[in-house]
Amino acid sequence: MNKKTASRLAVFVKAVLFVSAPPDRLRRGIKMAKKEHCGTDHALQSTKSGRITPSAERTAGPITATRLSASMRIPSSKTAPAFRPNRQCGASDPVQCLIYSLAEIHSQRGKDIMQTEYGKGAAFLIASLMLSACGGGGGGTVAAPTGVVVQTTPFTKWSDVQGTTNIEAKGLGKYANYTHVNGVVTSFDDIVQDSPNPQTSAVFSFDNGALTSVSINSNGRLAGGLTSNLTADPDFVTALDLTTRAVVSNPKSTAWNYQSFGVWENGLTSTNRTVGVMSVGSPTANFNRTGSATFYGEVVGSYVDTAGNGNTVLANLTVTANFDAKTLGLTTSGTRISPDVWQNQAFVSKGTLDLTGTLNIAGNGTFSGTLTTTSGLTGGSTGQFYGPGAVELGGVFVLPAAGTSVETYSGAYGATQTTP
Repeated sequence: MNKKTASRLAVFVKAVLFVSAPPDRLRRGIKMAKKEHCGTDHALQSTKSGRITPSAERTAGPITATRLSASMRIPSSKTAPAFRPNRQCGASDPVQCLIYSLAEIHSQRGKDIMQTEYGKGAAFLIASLMLSACGGGGGGTVAAPTGVVVQTTPFTKWSDVQGTTNIEAKGLGKYANYTHVNGVVTSFDDIVQDSPNPQTSAVFSFDNGALTSVSINSNGRLAGGLTSNLTADPDFVTALDLTTRAVVSNPKSTAWNYQSFGVWENGLTSTNRTVGVMSVGSPTANFNRTGSATFYGEVVGSYVDTAGNGNTVLANLTVTANFDAKTLGLTTSGTRISPDVWQNQAFVSKGTLDLTGTLNIAGNGTFSGTLTTTSGLTGGSTGQFYGPGAVELGGVFVLPAAGTSVETYSGAYGATQTTP
C-alpha cells in the first residue's frame, strides 16, 4: 500500500474511531502509538477494567488482523489472557499505528467497544483494512509470519494437527430459520433443512498448534469466528464474530480424535436469523462391524423455551450399538442450560430435555431415526461413524414443538467407543 493511500485510510479510520470512543482515550492511544513509531510489535494484555493496554514486553513476532480484532471483543467485566500479534504489515504503515491506538479505547459506562453499534463498525473496518494492507483475505489460505502461504488441508485426525495450519472437515448438518424481536424468538420455521454430507464443512485455524478460529459453512449458511475455551466445559470452545456465533467441540480435547460437532447461529444483527447444527470429521471407510459396543460422549445444543428465550445446552451422552441388529440406542442425562455462555452465566439442570431414541444403521455407516425429550419434543436425527473401525460416532438433530409454539431443541453430539 503506497503512502498516499495509507494516509487517506488513516484519516478515514480516525474519523470512524472518534465516533466510537471517548476522544480523550483515543488521543492517548494515538499518541502512544506514534511514540512507539510502529517499528516494534507490541505484546498486548488486558487489565481488570477490560481495557487493552500495551505492555513493556516486546516480541519479534508479526501481527494478525484477526488477533487484533479479537482484542476488541473482550468484555469490560472480564480479564482476558495476554496475546501477541503475529503479522507485521510494515513499520511505517499509518493504519497499523491507528490499530495500536485501539489499545486505549473502551467506550463509556464500562462497555467494550464491540458492544456499541459504532464500535462494531469501527472494528469491522479496522479488520478489513488490516487484511487489505497485509495482503490477506484470500479464500482458503493464510499468510504466515514468514510470508509462506498456508493452504487449507483436509482433516484426518486431531492428533495429526501441528504448527500453523488450516484444517477443513466435512460432514452433515441441519438448520432452521427463526425471527427474533426485542430480545426473544417470536416465530420458528417448522421446516428443518438438511445439509447432507459433504454440504456442511468447518475450517479450523491453528496458530502454532493453538486453535484461533472456526469457520462453518452449512449449505451456504456461514457462521463462526474467533475462539475461546468454554469455561463450563473444556471439551468445547465458543466462536464469535460480528453477526454469528457458535459452540463447537474442542479439537484439543482427548474425548474425540476423528470428529467435531457443534451448534451455530447467524444473522444476529437482524430480525431474520438461522440456527444450525453440524457433525463433521473423518467418516469410517468400508464400514463393516458386528457385535455390540457402547459409546460415551456429549451433546451441545440450543434450546428456545416457550417464552422465546434462547439457551445453550450441554448434556452427557450414552449410545449402545447393536451392529448385528443395525440399531443404536441413544440416551442423554445431566442436561443443563445456560442463558448466556458468552458472559459465562452458570448452567442449571434441565432434565425435561433429556433424550431417548432409536437410530437405524445403514450399510455405509450412516444412521438416522427419531429422538424425543422427556417433555415431549420430538424430531429427526442423522449421523455417521467416524475413524478407522468406527470407533467414534456423531450426529445432529432438531426437535421443534408442535403448532405455533417457538419451543425448539437443536443439537449435535459426538461419542467415542469405550467398550469392545
